[in-house]
Amino acid sequence: MRFEYINFKEDYIKNIENKETTLLVFNDYFLKNYYLRNREKNILEKEGTFLTLEEFQKNIFTTDKIVLTEAKRPLTLYKNISTSLKEEFNINNYYDIIDIADLFFKYYKELNINLIQNIDISLLKDWQIDKIEKFQKMKKEYDKFLEKNNFIPSDWIINLDNFSENFLKKFKKIIFIDIPYFTPILKKVLEKIENYLEIEIIIQGDSKIYNEKELKFNKLGINKNIFLNKENIKIYQISEDIEEILNLLALLDEKEKVSYIYTPNVEGNNFSKLLPKYFYTGKLKKLEETEFYKFLKIQSDLLFSIEPKKRKGIKVEILKEALDNKIFTKIYGIDREIKKDFFQIFNREYKYLDEIIFEKTEIFTDDKKIRVEKIFKEIKKDLEKIEKFKTVDEFYNYFKEIGFENLIENIYTDFLEKFHEVIFNIKSSELLFGKNGFKEIFNKEIGKYLYILLGKYMEGIELESVDKEKTIEIKGIIRDIQESRLNFRGEAYFIDINNNFIPKIKDKHQIFTDRQLNQMGFITEEEKINILKYRFLQGILNADKNIIFYKKDSDSKIDKSSFLEEIILECGITIDENKLNKETINNIIEEYFFREKDFNIISDNYQMKKDFSRLINEDGKMTFGTYDALQLEKCQYRYFLEKVVGIAEDIEDEFGSSFALLGNIVHKIFEEIVDKTYYNIIKKRDFSIDERLIDKILNQELEKNSMKIPVYMDLYFQKIMIPTIKNGVKTFYKKIEKEFSDKKINTFFSEKGRVYFSDYNEDDKTKPDIVLKGRIDLVVDCQEEKYIIDYKTGGTADGQLDIYSLMLYGDSNVAKKIIYNVIKEEMKEIEENLVTKEKLNEILNNFIEEKNYLRAEKISECRNCGFLNICRRDVI
Repeated sequence: MRFEYINFKEDYIKNIENKETTLLVFNDYFLKNYYLRNREKNILEKEGTFLTLEEFQKNIFTTDKIVLTEAKRPLTLYKNISTSLKEEFNINNYYDIIDIADLFFKYYKELNINLIQNIDISLLKDWQIDKIEKFQKMKKEYDKFLEKNNFIPSDWIINLDNFSENFLKKFKKIIFIDIPYFTPILKKVLEKIENYLEIEIIIQGDSKIYNEKELKFNKLGINKNIFLNKENIKIYQISEDIEEILNLLALLDEKEKVSYIYTPNVEGNNFSKLLPKYFYTGKLKKLEETEFYKFLKIQSDLLFSIEPKKRKGIKVEILKEALDNKIFTKIYGIDREIKKDFFQIFNREYKYLDEIIFEKTEIFTDDKKIRVEKIFKEIKKDLEKIEKFKTVDEFYNYFKEIGFENLIENIYTDFLEKFHEVIFNIKSSELLFGKNGFKEIFNKEIGKYLYILLGKYMEGIELESVDKEKTIEIKGIIRDIQESRLNFRGEAYFIDINNNFIPKIKDKHQIFTDRQLNQMGFITEEEKINILKYRFLQGILNADKNIIFYKKDSDSKIDKSSFLEEIILECGITIDENKLNKETINNIIEEYFFREKDFNIISDNYQMKKDFSRLINEDGKMTFGTYDALQLEKCQYRYFLEKVVGIAEDIEDEFGSSFALLGNIVHKIFEEIVDKTYYNIIKKRDFSIDERLIDKILNQELEKNSMKIPVYMDLYFQKIMIPTIKNGVKTFYKKIEKEFSDKKINTFFSEKGRVYFSDYNEDDKTKPDIVLKGRIDLVVDCQEEKYIIDYKTGGTADGQLDIYSLMLYGDSNVAKKIIYNVIKEEMKEIEENLVTKEKLNEILNNFIEEKNYLRAEKISECRNCGFLNICRRDVI
């Protein structure tokens, strides 16, 4: 066995020996394809054979058995293990076995490739022993099925029993190129074939980094066995993703040719989406990244969101996502206006929607109501149809009905070919179960589960897309960091070199600890990290110049990668400051984002000008709610987002819904009870209340709002909230009896709504008239005093009752103001007069005179604000 060490920066692929009797084995397809593109060809001589390591193993480990593909394995496992074993693993349906099956097949594959006959249980904990014993039972049952049908799972073929030398006999020499780790089974194979084949292993680096006996890398360390030139490395720290893309644009603008940008997060990189003209992701797209797959996924999610306990309503949360899906909106004819109509219903706090809600709603004109209701019924009808599907053909015909032209994007050249391949594969699985097909594993709701299975079969299948690399304006091609190793003597840009991306082990072991893996002879996580480190350093060392970006975000605990930390410390590299100032950033944003939109970006990043024409009604007046008026003093920008733009806060509390819903339910219950009791209170001074009346009104109100309460909260409402509200009602009547029993009550009623015409503009009629509207919970007028009572389920809005007093009596100090907390059963009098008539006029006048929407002066106002991610006052 011969080892050849190639210096960094040298192309270790291009000039490899290429003879008819030579077999070249590359670590991966990327390496092999690079060689095929760049090799020197001699048309007078026959070439050698070129394989990846995976292809090599398929040729030397062979079987006469029928191979079960990855997709078919869990199906057959589910069908062929006993009910008692399913109970032990808590497997209730096919989808419960998927993760267990993955771990099961992987476990026995690892035993095979590591030549481990038996696990030493003295090294294990009880739960690990239990897991392995269950797997042994599972394998014993599953093996019977395999033997009976002459089947073998695809990744169990790599086994010494299946090793065949036939394929290798035509070669004289094997060259292994850039393979960082040989498994124990491969090392055993090399021992066997070394007697009659010349073996050469090519490693980039020197002999200090490689263990020739173990056929793996030694532990790598900067300035120990790996040496870097700090003059070739520039490192930048960024705090926002936008900084990264803008820095790159600034640097790439200076280049005449397209540059390669390497990232450990190529799947999550969105540069090509933000700026498709200038960035291209140089990776094959997969079926699960297509709009078609996203449509399948959202429709499947809608199916599973249908809740039998909520009149078979569709979950609003999922329907919202569906309205953002391009194909979904196209198929059902949902334009921007219809989407707005749907959101008018969503904003009524519904968690589930059904036909009854659309039939009874009064928020639309007749035309709009008919249109929205029709679309919802079409969506529901399709879901009910899919639920009844029993075969793959029914799904295929459904997609044909919709029309493939409506489902596929024209950026892929082989989409239909790959989709038909998926259909063929899933149909072959269907045939495994005979005439009953998938009924054998899906006993009920076959359509729902078959839809998920269809999605699973689509995952991982790669598509060819229209080549954009030659587009004139493309400045950078995003590539996987592993590909940086072939950028010889070039300029390499590295992004996302953060601790959350690199080192990151994708397939962490789910049974054994790293110490146990080492003791038993498996590859450890530490060894996998060492390989990742080698690949990262290999990319840096092969390039003449490296520009590296990492993100620092203390809140998210994101910082530089430990690999990068070591480079900085050992090489004494100083981190370069971000060179883009405010003016430069604005210029770049104008150039790349708004060049064709005639936008002008000003240096002051935050400035939101008021457009009063959007606030004035047809009658020439402005109208504010009580809360709105108070909000104007605290944060005008929040008022703008919530009331002018119409963005709803998406904050849920422990009740599973918004605070507003619980408040609305409680207010309605109290209003109904007051309407039933006010006569006895005024005429008879009788404050007693029949519990049956409370129960009736409570149940009626909860029934009305059942579609607004998540199903998982139903029991909580029944067992906790209903008794709490009921006790709150009883305690309230006891407290008001104590307060009013010796007083002459003239008025005791729930106020339906009041308006207040402000005179803030009395001295300047050029300013618009302003009307305040409010709904007062309870008004009690006695001969001696007047009372305003407000029911609360949460916090209070300071000054709210002062404005109510102004509405009723023209003075904020006339009435006694009382707040009753229904949950805590506490009555509290508000003595401080926070909002006088003069103060309210000042608030309104300031709002009209200020030309921009002002943000809160006090940062404390922002802590629990649901719009913080939009406002970004911490950044802008």
